[in-house]
Amino acid sequence: MVTFKEMLILEKQKYLNIKKALDKKEVDFVEGRLVIKSNKSIKEYYQVKHLNNKKEVKYISKDNPKLIKSLANKSYLPKLKKLVNKRLYQLNNILKDYSETEIDDIYENLNPYRKELITPVVPTAKQNLETWKATPYSGNEFVTNAPLIDTNKGDQVKSKSEKIIADKLYALGIPYKYECPLVIDKYTKFYPDFTLIDPFTNKEMYWEHFGMIDNPEYAAAAIKKIAIYEKNGIQMGINLIVSFESSKSGLDNSYIDCLIKRYFIKHVE
Repeated sequence: MVTFKEMLILEKQKYLNIKKALDKKEVDFVEGRLVIKSNKSIKEYYQVKHLNNKKEVKYISKDNPKLIKSLANKSYLPKLKKLVNKRLYQLNNILKDYSETEIDDIYENLNPYRKELITPVVPTAKQNLETWKATPYSGNEFVTNAPLIDTNKGDQVKSKSEKIIADKLYALGIPYKYECPLVIDKYTKFYPDFTLIDPFTNKEMYWEHFGMIDNPEYAAAAIKKIAIYEKNGIQMGINLIVSFESSKSGLDNSYIDCLIKRYFIKHVE
């Protein structure tokens, strides 16, 4: 999930790219400004100058497109440069001063005895996480006599692939709940393989691992499930992580590492 600070950094890069392009622009020096008059589909171009307090208006032939474009750019490029420099100044200042955790830090950095006397205006990420961890839930029921696999965290999952994912998350300190119920609407309840809390943004995310994707019926059900997620604001690449394997292509550890790196490592490092 993209954080606000990451959005600011991306925005800054956008303006830096525009500035770089502007710096390469060679602006021809031409006197005056461009006035465009139109009568239905006919356009006429005029060069307006002020000489000795006198206004001089000169018609520009369409055979002189270079002059027309130079005058047009003369009004456009300076405005764009001014805006780009202004935004870069603002973005540099806020990035220098802004921290994703600045609100929580005011409370968390207090003397412990003082913290006992204060209730934060809004719960801190740490408090929200502890509340989330402590909230009990009833997971999806296990099939009788089905083999269960212990994870390093101490819970049980239904497949070796899920254990791999669970153990990698646990090793990185990424909190998760296995098959925690998720009510989509009054008719639909899912049990995502993993419900997670992003350790940096404190937002809830979901991870679905589809382990029999070469089974036509299973694949059709997986597609339908993803579509329901999407329609209800749980979107791949934002708050839904999806992984796959088949009978011919088992779980690739590097693939899981890649997914975890994309969504979490930048926050954990």
